[in-house]
Amino acid sequence: MSCMGKLKHPGIGNAPNRSTFSYANEHRPSQLYQRIFFHLLGKCQVLSRGSKKFRFKNKLFRLDAMVIEL
Repeated sequence: MSCMGKLKHPGIGNAPNRSTFSYANEHRPSQLYQRIFFHLLGKCQVLSRGSKKFRFKNKLFRLDAMVIEL
């Protein structure tokens, strides 16, 4: 991995194995990301109260990592 040297700066000694991330992603419910998004959206809306309606300045993109086996 090209970022291994960058991990030592914040105090992370060894990077976790790719299989650890893969396992975590396979077992992480998609609803988690939905809850995080709405939580952050709520915080943004509270901060923007009193001004015009909250809108994202830039386009939002959703990444889909679905794999279809042939």
